[in-house]
Amino acid sequence: AVRAVAPPSSRRGGVRRVCLETKHNYASNTRLALRVTIPCAASLSVTFDPRNSTKGGSDVLTLFSDSHMKELVGVPYHGPPGAQNWPAVPVVRGGALTIYFESDDGPPDWGYRIFIQPLGGDGKAISSAGMWFESVPGVLHPTRGKHDISLLTDSPRSSGAGLMLTFDRAACAAVSGSARQGGG
Repeated sequence: AVRAVAPPSSRRGGVRRVCLETKHNYASNTRLALRVTIPCAASLSVTFDPRNSTKGGSDVLTLFSDSHMKELVGVPYHGPPGAQNWPAVPVVRGGALTIYFESDDGPPDWGYRIFIQPLGGDGKAISSAGMWFESVPGVLHPTRGKHDISLLTDSPRSSGAGLMLTFDRAACAAVSGSARQGGG
């Protein structure tokens, strides 16, 4: 399994939210599987970017609470933007979430961007001093495509600063948030 560990936070604060997204537009024949673990979280709040859009029925984002991809969270998400295709995700109990996305060989769409917020035992948002991202060994077929992950801090002085990790078959890179332009 490929694992990338987010470093412990500095004295400025921890990571308050993780942004995980496909390339916009994602490539045809994409298959992505990634497990996000935030050990200090009692649960996770997951929200979608309103622009999320995939080819309905064939290009699907699925969320699981377990690493074996058997415990579905919400529904399979796909189709054009809107609450009918991208309804609210129920709160995920525990500090881990598996994200699986697969597209066919047809023309792609914008893709997805999801935000993962760690929650404490009281259900309120917390910052995390560390987390990790790892490949999912239960995926039968090799993964193809690219995930971008942004780690956003809770420091009021950071104003957009953070760390963006890019995962693909060719490389793994980290770019400071202030150096990242646009956002897709």
